[in-house]
Formats: sequence, C-alpha cells, structure tokens
Amino acid sequence: MNLKLLVVIVVLVIALILFNQYRKAKEKKANHLALERLKSRQRQASQLAHLDTEAAKAISEHSNDAHNFMPDEFFNFTLCEQLGEKKRLMYASLENFCAPHPILLMLSKRITSNKELYRIIHSDPQLAAKIINVVNSAYYNLDKPISTLNHAINFLGVTMVKNIATQFVLDNHYNFKSDQQFDAYQRIWNASFLASALGLLLAAELNIDDAAGLSTKCLLHYLGDTAILSLEPDVAYVYQQRCSTFDRIKHIQGITDTNSAVVGELISKQWGLPSGIDKSLSISLHPMFDKLDDNLDAKTYRDTVLCYCICRIADSVIFEYKTDIFYRDVNEILDVQTTEFVHIKKQLNKAHLNQLVSLLKKPHILRSANELVEVTKNLPH
Repeated sequence: MNLKLLVVIVVLVIALILFNQYRKAKEKKANHLALERLKSRQRQASQLAHLDTEAAKAISEHSNDAHNFMPDEFFNFTLCEQLGEKKRLMYASLENFCAPHPILLMLSKRITSNKELYRIIHSDPQLAAKIINVVNSAYYNLDKPISTLNHAINFLGVTMVKNIATQFVLDNHYNFKSDQQFDAYQRIWNASFLASALGLLLAAELNIDDAAGLSTKCLLHYLGDTAILSLEPDVAYVYQQRCSTFDRIKHIQGITDTNSAVVGELISKQWGLPSGIDKSLSISLHPMFDKLDDNLDAKTYRDTVLCYCICRIADSVIFEYKTDIFYRDVNEILDVQTTEFVHIKKQLNKAHLNQLVSLLKKPHILRSANELVEVTKNLPH
C-alpha cells in the first residue's frame, strides 16, 4: 500500500476516534446539566409546595426578576402625590374654574332609568342635540335617522348616553388656545369614551354590582389630564406622541410637577362630585407603581385595579395606536413585561379578578371590544 495513503487513513481513524470521544463527553456534560436543572426544579417545586398560594405566586413572580426587562428609570421614578411648590400658585387658578354645570353633578350620580336621564339631558337642548348627533354618526349606519332624545337613549342605553353627555358637559370647562391643544384633547376625549364603554362591557360580564358606576369612574379617570392640558399648553405634544402611559406620566410630571391623579382629585373635591370619586382619582395610578394600600376595602381595591386595567387598554388603543389590540393574544393585552402591567398579576389575584384574563379571550367580548374601538374612531366631537 502506498505509504502516503496509509498515513492519511491512520490520521482519519485517529480523528474519528477523537471526535467520538469529544461527542460522548459533550453529551455526558449536557445530560449532567439537564439532570441538575431537573433536580433544581424539583427542589423548587418541593419548596413551593409547602408555601401557601399567595406566597408561592410571590416567589414565582420574583424569580422573573422584573429588573431584567424594566428600565431603571421606572424603578427610580417617584409618583407625585401632591402639587409641587413651584406650581402651587398656578394651580390655585383651579379655584377660578367656572362652577360645574348643574347637569354635571346630576350626571355624576347613579342614574338607573331612561326617564330620569331624559329629564336631565332634555333640560339642555344643545346637549340633547349632541347626543342625537352621536347616535346618528356614520358608524351606526342607521336605516332611518334617530330624531328624538328618548329614542337615542333607548338605542345606546342609559349608561352610554350618560357618559357621553358627561363628556360634552365637561367640554365647557376648558379653554384650548391652539390646534395642538385641541388635537390632544380629542385624543383624551376618545380614550375617556373608550374606557367608559369598555368598563361597562367588562364590569357587566364580571357581574360587578354597579357596572354603571365603574364605567363612570373610567370616564372620570381622565379628568385630571384634561385640566392639565387646559392650564399647561406645553404638555399638548406629549399626548400626540406614540408613547406608553408611564412615559406620558414621566414627561408631564417633569413639566408640571404633578400628574393627572393629583389634579383629578383636586377638581373632584372642588366641584363637589359624589363622595368616593376623589379617592378613586387620587389612587388611580397607584397600580402601576404597586402603591395600592393593602388596607383598602375590597370594593375600592377591586374597582381601582379593574378601572386601571381598562384605562391602560384604552391608552394603548388611543395613544399608542394599537387599534388591533383585540385581535392579539390576550397575553399581549395584559403584558407583564410593560411598565403599565408589571404588577398586575398580583393585583388581579388580590382583587379576585383573575377571570379578567380568560374573559378577554372570549370571542363575543373581543368582537364587542373591536366594535367599540370602531365607534370611538368615528365619533363626532
């Protein structure tokens, strides 16, 4: 045999033997690591099995280590709880806001009958005309136009008409001097409308005893945003940017030394809105930063968490332009890897609202929610 050929064969045989030894060693190491991981998971499972449900969930959530995907500025951010000193004098001008329209106080109370709502709105012909204009908007595509307020209430429902009327009444309290301000206000108006409509839909499905009341809380969640926009025109651009709710809070607080929760509570107290609304507004942003008081009564805690979720979904649609959100997987709607929902699983569990996630998967809910998004996009202002 040719000597060169023999050398080549020997080299190939040695190489094959070495490769097989390397492969076996690699497989042995991989098996060892897999076995160690399995043992580790078994140890963790054994430990968690001895803990109560909430503690186990807390450990599970902690193991996700939110710091891996949350920006440092989120964890270093301090939510303002009162007016900053340098803005105190300016916000004292809230005292000079025109007194709320008497209809606003009536609309903010619980209304259960068509007749009662008709009586309130019918006293203001301009408001009644706006309601009729909404129900005759292009979205509903009616075969025959609705020409009476009573017919409009029957068609849209008491709570929907009440909330739309409330928004129109609130329009009279703000003075927008630029197109930028007015455009930002339209976005806030749309978010408020969508949140109130989603609130009514989901609260009814969850068998919340006062679905209409929760819907109104969602509507008034944006009261402070509108007041800040009116008093501080420089914030208008923030509402026009495609940014998250956290980024919007951060930028607005940087400009004004306050936020919508603080201002909303102030206005609610000044206007004498029904008891409880001011408290609801004051803690409306607390779920984002895990600041909810564990000593809150069960109803307040539940309503705050549910209203917060609904308003953040509305924000995603209106301010982040995620109009297809209800066509996505539900995990993207309540995504814990966002600043808005990083604490939400724990809060939903404490509020006994875990069924919200499964509810958002139901075809009829997704269909209704998408219809509400379309209504919002086509509403006349």
